[in-house]
Amino acid sequence: MKFLIFIFLYWNLEIHNVNAYNFTCSSELPKSTQRNFGTWGKWPNAIVKYEFHSSLTSADIAEVNKAFNVYHTKTCVRFQKRASGEAAYVSIENEPSVCGLAHVCRGGGYQFAQFGGSCRNAGVMVHELGHSLCFGHEQSREDRDNYLNYPCGDAGGKDMGFDINLFYDYKSAMHYGCNDCMRPKMADVSTSMCGGDFSVLDAEKVNAFYDCPGCLGYRFRSVLKITAAEKADLLVARDTGEFLYVCRAYQNGDIIPGTGNINSGKCYVSIHALEHVHTNGEFLTKGKSGTRLVWSQKPSNNVIPSNAVAGGRSRMGETLYIARANVVSGGRSSVVVGKVHAGRPDVAFLPFDGKEHEIYSFEFLVCN
Repeated sequence: MKFLIFIFLYWNLEIHNVNAYNFTCSSELPKSTQRNFGTWGKWPNAIVKYEFHSSLTSADIAEVNKAFNVYHTKTCVRFQKRASGEAAYVSIENEPSVCGLAHVCRGGGYQFAQFGGSCRNAGVMVHELGHSLCFGHEQSREDRDNYLNYPCGDAGGKDMGFDINLFYDYKSAMHYGCNDCMRPKMADVSTSMCGGDFSVLDAEKVNAFYDCPGCLGYRFRSVLKITAAEKADLLVARDTGEFLYVCRAYQNGDIIPGTGNINSGKCYVSIHALEHVHTNGEFLTKGKSGTRLVWSQKPSNNVIPSNAVAGGRSRMGETLYIARANVVSGGRSSVVVGKVHAGRPDVAFLPFDGKEHEIYSFEFLVCN
């Protein structure tokens, strides 16, 4: 019986050795042990009960609270202290022999999320808590061979199914850093651009998995998976009798918001002064009832509105927000959807007529 219990626990752990965030070749690449979403289960109502272990220092607790805050500000997940007698909870622990280690999903009893050594920081704990919430490694997706080469021969498991038909995210907090043993296949994504802080797509995937409502209820959906009902619910901007949709696509390693045509499946985005057309983009839907997305004029003080909708990210991880404006080019004019960089809130970059246009009077997409 004890042997069977050990096997059960082993297959529900995500194991990272002390070199997990700086590994080099196959012998150091931790194998994913995630076996599928729901091996144990989701946390009811997106509430995760936790307890601070006595092994934590005050500095450790401060880092864990920073990790909690990432989820609290970007998702509907809430970490709440365990009440006396509550059976299901995550023990947050310092374990010197690991970089990070966590049970995957809610087990119904004691489970842990650990960090240790030089890894006792908020970024590592965000990653481990991602496992607690039921997420495995991004590089363990079933479609990861489309995005990564493993020249050292150890692919580390291929067992994630939830994300299929959603964009692969090299900058996910759940992605290991890329190096000679994990090489990106996509152009303009270098080994220094894999893994990072909690990304825009991380937040979206958590919100989708936990069915978050309200201003967290919008969803980007693969054009291949859009249903007839969702087409009717897509956010639109009307221009000369045509419905324009908010879409996004991969270009030069960036995930860029742009203007979509749902009938053709085309998504028009811009970067480096040029417009690019894609047919494998994602389209924005309102998703959950109660999600009210509207267009709002850019603030006079040139700041990103607190309720602005994040539509993508640069290859370096900078958030890209959704904007629209009227663009005139070549004797034609059109309402166009594009991007605003978090570091350049004064200007929108919009695709139209083969070019990228810099527009200083525009509207942000916001949630009210």
